[in-house]
Amino acid sequence: MESLRSSPRQGVVIVVTVIALVATVVVWLQMRTAEQIMAAHGGGIVAYELAFTPGQADALLRSWGSVGQQAARRSLLIDFPFMVSYALLFAGVTLLISRTQEGWPAAIGRWLTLAAPLAALLDGIENLMLLSMLGRGGSIPSLPPVVAGVAASLKFSLLLLVIVYWLFSGGRWLVRLLTGQARTGRPTG
Repeated sequence: MESLRSSPRQGVVIVVTVIALVATVVVWLQMRTAEQIMAAHGGGIVAYELAFTPGQADALLRSWGSVGQQAARRSLLIDFPFMVSYALLFAGVTLLISRTQEGWPAAIGRWLTLAAPLAALLDGIENLMLLSMLGRGGSIPSLPPVVAGVAASLKFSLLLLVIVYWLFSGGRWLVRLLTGQARTGRPTG
């Protein structure tokens, strides 16, 4: 984790993070239409991710009907490139913020840089489970909704933890910047 202090180089992290930001927005915009269709038919994708039981998943799938399920499939497939883009975005921002910190906030930030790729991995597992349930009206096995729900819960928790770090450490850096005590964010050594 110490190597993240200076590697990859700051300029590379900035470029990758900006590209990831653009890609995240572009892919998210592609998912909006599908989300609107699902929401109009009984609930969005997050409700499906957190169904946890075959009964709840089946009720949502029935309310969606074929139109909503097609939208869900499209959304879940588009979500795979979204995972890559948001993982790079979250990791990049976290790493950039950690490089403005010293001591334990810097160390925590370096560790949390790994939270985003882990969240994306959990998202992938979740999506595979959700895709396996589409079109199975009334015959959903018990394991996929539980695995999807646990993976989604862990994913959201990791991303929330990263955002809390951003707020704490980014706010701390901003205060230090305004008082003339901030590090430049350039890695040392």
